Amino acid sequence: MTDVYTPEYYKQHRAQIRASHRKYYQNNRELFWEQSRVWAENNPETRKRIAREYARRVREGALKALGGVCSVCGFDDIRALVIHHKNGEGTREYRSIGSHGVYLKVLRGLPGYSALCANCHMIRHSECSGLRKKP
Repeated sequence: MTDVYTPEYYKQHRAQIRASHRKYYQNNRELFWEQSRVWAENNPETRKRIAREYARRVREGALKALGGVCSVCGFDDIRALVIHHKNGEGTREYRSIGSHGVYLKVLRGLPGYSALCANCHMIRHSECSGLRKKP
């Protein structure tokens, strides 16, 4: 057995190992996709669970990147926070790239987004659409 799998070897040769893995993947991409497709068909519940966990982590990361609190009232329960589009093009963007795409844009640090709690978000949209406050 070689010392290829020891942590010290990996630390010293990390760049070369990664380059080798990347080249192997590029040369065998169809094989990897086929194996992935077969695994997903044979493990639908596990695939769904992994996808849900990943989506949750990406959403939470995006909200934390925006401060993790409502920018209006300071509410900090991440379950009730949403991403608000400051330029008002949220519906169009969600339709074109989906919520996951929006979260990834926020994680890349692109401007034009803020975190709002569900209440402040609804109030903001009712004010923008011209709805009146009830007396």
